[in-house]
Amino acid sequence: ITATLGLIVSPAQTLTVQAVLVSIAVTPTNPTINNGSTQQFTATGTYSDSSNQNLTNSVTWGSSSPSVATINSSGLASGVGHGTTNITATLGLIVSPAQTLTVQAVLNSIDVTPNNPSIKVNATQQFTATGTYSDSSTANLTGSATWGSATPSVATITGGGLATGVSSGSISDSIISATVGLVSGTESLRVTPLLPTEWGETLIAAWNTTDSALTLGSTSPETVTAVGPAYG
Repeated sequence: ITATLGLIVSPAQTLTVQAVLVSIAVTPTNPTINNGSTQQFTATGTYSDSSNQNLTNSVTWGSSSPSVATINSSGLASGVGHGTTNITATLGLIVSPAQTLTVQAVLNSIDVTPNNPSIKVNATQQFTATGTYSDSSTANLTGSATWGSATPSVATITGGGLATGVSSGSISDSIISATVGLVSGTESLRVTPLLPTEWGETLIAAWNTTDSALTLGSTSPETVTAVGPAYG
């Protein structure tokens, strides 16, 4: 800028015209984190000349619910509870639209019930998985857990937690597990063989003249042989 009068011209003065901050955008959009974890937010300013500038370390950050998540001067939010909170960035009179940060409670343990049940061969047992979270809340995870039987030859289990006894030998145990992510819960299932009176088949006594033994037959595919003294 100069001023002139006749032949006299003033020394020039430099006038700088700055672009005006028009808006602030906060990213990422509506993130979700676990309790105890963090989320870095970024503030980007848009100016009147359509230019953009990273304002993350220049803005004032705010969390509408500090009991859910806090946020420091660098835009790093920390989940301290569970629920939702609105994150905003302010510079001068310009306030960003809020981004919703959701903080989830963390699954701490899984309890499998009932405790130490016992069933017969071919019988079933429904198990239930109950999750306990970092906020002390609980949830039924039976339908969402991955179920397993450590010894499928003793008992099998479906994706819904229904176990079936399959062992036909002596009394046997299998460890039943329910897993969600990296968290698992276990319980022992005992399977006992059927008594002869529980077979539900007609047993037929037949005299085996070859080896002088009493053979007990069954109408089912399985047969039971009892070796006894010879008579006659």
